[in-house]
Amino acid sequence: VTWKSDLQQTPNGRNVVNMIISVPDKKKETSTSYKLSVWDKQAGYVLEYIRIKQMITAQGQLSIEH
Repeated sequence: VTWKSDLQQTPNGRNVVNMIISVPDKKKETSTSYKLSVWDKQAGYVLEYIRIKQMITAQGQLSIEH
């Protein structure tokens, strides 16, 4: 985790926390960054338990936006 937002609320009343995660490329000495959004009740857990520079495992639905 390289960055984490504060708790935000959408106009519909849903809670969301956004994070930037860095995934190392095993074949090169580079990494790729991705935005990860955590919604509703789990967003509160992210604020409480996940810290910058912490390694995490994420599971969920993938949606790619350009």
